[in-house]
Order: sequence, then C-alpha cells, then structure tokens
Amino acid sequence: QDFRLVQVKEKFGGLRYYAYGGTEAAEKLISAAEKLSYKTCEECGSTDGVTQTITGWIVTLCKVCMGEHMEKRSGNGPKIQV
Repeated sequence: QDFRLVQVKEKFGGLRYYAYGGTEAAEKLISAAEKLSYKTCEECGSTDGVTQTITGWIVTLCKVCMGEHMEKRSGNGPKIQV
C-alpha cells in the first residue's frame, strides 16, 4: 500500500505525524515515535530527566534545557543585542 507522510508538527509538547496509506507496521512505528517524543528533550535530544512545562506553550525538555528555558522566560538569561 502506498504510504504518504503529509505533515509532522509539534502539538502539546509532542510530535504528531499525519500520513495516508502504509501498513499496520508503519502505523505502529509512527505511534512509537509519537510516544517517544514526550520523553525526549526537544533541544538536545536527551532522554534523561525529561519533563514538560505546565504553563503557557508546552515544551518537552531535560532538566538542563528546562533551567535555561526558565531563565530566558524570567528575563535573567543572556541578553540579545539588536
């Protein structure tokens, strides 16, 4: 059966794959990838200590990247010159 990946996007802190056709095996692989995305840091790819923000835009980050993310949000992070 022809398989066509139509769209991949981030939604609620995880990946969403939209596809047409394919086999049951392909559907299982896509489902596994979606589940894994909730346990993988979207900045560095780590799977150690991954959590999600609970306010605002949901992001999935490890402890290190979450700390950096929260610093930037609080205004205490590195300043960007324009």
